[in-house]
Amino acid sequence: MAEIELTCESCKTRLRARAAFAGRTVHCPNCGAEVQVREQEHTQPGAAVPQAPAVPAGGSFVSSGDSDMTTEERFEKMESELRGVASELMRAKRWNRALLAGVCLAAGVCVLLWCSGGAMKTADAQAAGLGRQAGAAKIVRANQFILEDEKGKTRATLDVGKDGPGLWLSDENGKDRALLAVGKDGPVLSLLDEKGKYRARLTAPKDGPGLALSDENDKLRALLAVGKDGPGLALLDENDKLRALLTLLKDGPALDLRDENGKARARLTVLEDGPRLWLADENDKLCAGLSVGKDGTALGLFDKNGKMRCALGAGVTTQADGRKITYPESSLRLFGPDGFMIWQAPK
Repeated sequence: MAEIELTCESCKTRLRARAAFAGRTVHCPNCGAEVQVREQEHTQPGAAVPQAPAVPAGGSFVSSGDSDMTTEERFEKMESELRGVASELMRAKRWNRALLAGVCLAAGVCVLLWCSGGAMKTADAQAAGLGRQAGAAKIVRANQFILEDEKGKTRATLDVGKDGPGLWLSDENGKDRALLAVGKDGPVLSLLDEKGKYRARLTAPKDGPGLALSDENDKLRALLAVGKDGPGLALLDENDKLRALLTLLKDGPALDLRDENGKARARLTVLEDGPRLWLADENDKLCAGLSVGKDGTALGLFDKNGKMRCALGAGVTTQADGRKITYPESSLRLFGPDGFMIWQAPK
């Protein structure tokens, strides 16, 4: 049977209808606006509906081959891989938009077909009721299902594409608010606000689950993922700059805080030998460090070249002749640009 191509003037969604609907008025499944079906050039029946690409993988912060890396190197690698996860989520969001376009097109065809199938739906419902009364099992097989409310608006669409099934849920205004899909890399759940902006996305690929949260401007602001080496939480500002990173490595937890330029300014770790706090300047140069270890508490101050110039509390220094001296918590040492001590108290 021939079909007619038409476009909703309100939301510009392209639709198809059977030729029998020529001259009739229907409702757009995307925005609910009235659409006049006019005589147009016919297209072949069963025209292909755009399918969604595969769901991208993501969610792992650190690969499993990092056992020989230091804690600092793993921390930096985790940050790099986190940016990769964010990139994958942004690509997945674009895939969701492509799937939305395909589902809307398919939904338009089915809504128009269902306009002439009211009697058939009533008969099917009656048959299903008789089947339940008789205790007989009923199986319905189809490539797509569309649920409408009492006003004829599409509220749910279940579609099966080449990459897997997808379920769209819409609100009373015809806006898509939720998508549940299963692709080659695993399931994905996306939640949208009343303006159609993606606000939350949950994935579960083989490398580990991930949750991405966006603001009202469609900017990624928070990312939570669990990888092979543990969980991680990243917070981004409105300029897509990473501002905070909380991770749990095998050696212990770590918190990294950054300025508006993405420079690390503070880092807090709790490792096997005790907690440490590092502070850096706008050039990412270490300025101060506070640590609590088995021998006591120590505070170090550094110059612009990263050289320690002052040490307060417990610590160990190396003399010019190679001798190592251990100092108690109640001590103060000053160092020159060459790294050697020039003054201490007590003597």
